[in-house]
Amino acid sequence: MTNKTLSTFKAFLLSSLLLPTYLISEPIPSSILEQYQSSENRDIETLTPLSSSLIDNCEESESEIEIFGHEFFCSSPTSISPIGDLPVPSNYILSLRDELEIIYIGDSKNRSFIRPVRLDGTIILPEIGLINVEGQTINAVRENINSKLSNSYVGITAAISIKNLSAKKIVIVGAVKTPGSYLVNPFTTISNALSYAGGLESYASLRDVELIKPRGSRTSFDLYDLLINGDRSNDKTISSGDTILVKPTTNIVEISGSVLRPMKYEHKDDEGAKELINYALGYNKRANKELALIEKIDKNTSLLNSKYLNLSEITSLKDINKITIFDSVSNIDQINSIGGLLRAQEYSDLIRIEILGEVNNPGVYSVKPGTNINDLFSLAGGLKNEAQKDVSILTRERIKTEQLKNLSIAQDNLKKTIASYAISQDKEPSPQLMALSEIEINEDGLGRMSGDFYLGSTDSKNTLVENGDVLFVPKKFSSVTILGEVMNPSTIVHKRSTSLNDFLQLSGGLKRNAAKGRIYVIAANGKVRNVGREGWLQKDSKIQPGDTIIVPPKVGSADRIGLLTNITSIISNIAFAAASLESLRD
Repeated sequence: MTNKTLSTFKAFLLSSLLLPTYLISEPIPSSILEQYQSSENRDIETLTPLSSSLIDNCEESESEIEIFGHEFFCSSPTSISPIGDLPVPSNYILSLRDELEIIYIGDSKNRSFIRPVRLDGTIILPEIGLINVEGQTINAVRENINSKLSNSYVGITAAISIKNLSAKKIVIVGAVKTPGSYLVNPFTTISNALSYAGGLESYASLRDVELIKPRGSRTSFDLYDLLINGDRSNDKTISSGDTILVKPTTNIVEISGSVLRPMKYEHKDDEGAKELINYALGYNKRANKELALIEKIDKNTSLLNSKYLNLSEITSLKDINKITIFDSVSNIDQINSIGGLLRAQEYSDLIRIEILGEVNNPGVYSVKPGTNINDLFSLAGGLKNEAQKDVSILTRERIKTEQLKNLSIAQDNLKKTIASYAISQDKEPSPQLMALSEIEINEDGLGRMSGDFYLGSTDSKNTLVENGDVLFVPKKFSSVTILGEVMNPSTIVHKRSTSLNDFLQLSGGLKRNAAKGRIYVIAANGKVRNVGREGWLQKDSKIQPGDTIIVPPKVGSADRIGLLTNITSIISNIAFAAASLESLRD
């Protein structure tokens, strides 16, 4: 799903919410009830349009795979301003507090009347009396009034139109975030109304939403008809007194891998894997259509039984938890030759990893424990020609968590030290220290594990994967990045003849605050080497493509208290490591 698709659909939902609409998860304010009980006529031209502002009722979670369709109902309108300049269809069903305008055509007195539908469902006309209109269409009411007029007058007919429309009180119950009673506009449909209930629960069914009429009749609406096929024929317009029931379901299957829209989808009992693939918008160009990894829940043990099947062999989706479509690996023998992939065995502790960059089949994969980093290259279909073949970058969630923890501790200690020093010395600390204590670091640049993890390397063969690992194969390096205390931090094209000092000069030279003796280089494989010395730079400091030159700030003598130097080093080193990794990914 793309952001553009979601925005378009939300706009589509809003376009239908155009008349008096009041959210009443709490009691209806008396001022609102008085407005609709008043018989005072209102000029339609003076009414303001409905605002498109939204309340987002869904909590974002990066760890959960999204269930298709649920996000469409996350937002509900915040405005309750009505608009009344819309054409009303002739099959519109009248309800309480609607206002009718009735004009006698052919009447010498040119009489016209504005009559609200009373609480007993009737209107009153002179010389005719009470006429029941509630629950009837405009056409039916027109015929009824003209029939009664013909009994009392000759040559007079009635032209009937709606002057003002009332809000409709409905009830939404079941697997929604905020079940309750709501006032909505008279053109609201089933799909529109669900937005008012605060979003759907994770166990909500979209395939059998029921509209229950006050007299007990029920109509079912499969929201996939609308969300996938654009078919609104069963998206009925709701009336006052209606109830919408959202049922629960356990028929949820995740489709991952080589499909155009990998997500979780709901299926009906009589649907199969073919329908799920269609819901996911079909295979992508790299897909292996003959083979899939099926994860099925064992009811006796609650564990996952995983095995390879052709999709045509899946006779039922019952108890299936996930279907993974592989890329261009052609047959089961090739897949089984990759040590980390599941064979026809049962595992409940699958490891999810991601492979990015210059590989033929990037994506998210599930592998079994015992898989090593080198196995992942085969799983990803090998390297592209543009790949930097002697460098692969491994980032690990465990390392990222530790770095974030150390960063938080170091920043807290730095703030305490700054405060203590400022009080004892009665002077302001340096701006550099203040900036370090508040620096924000992009978490995506953290977690790099230092080592040679390229295809066939000893490190890649000896390192086992962990859940959440990301293996990134960069393009061939052609530049060097200079960060820190230089006049113009930048990325510069690498040339063999360019020395460390040359790169520093090309970045505008060192700032006064540069710690010349602590300059270091982060290589593309994450390894660090010091190139600074007290006399400034080492002569044998050769710079390679993909290197990042770091010029750290120095801590002034006035600020050199306690463990201040160590604290600032921890913070700046983490920040520079993150920036170095981001530069390699760009």
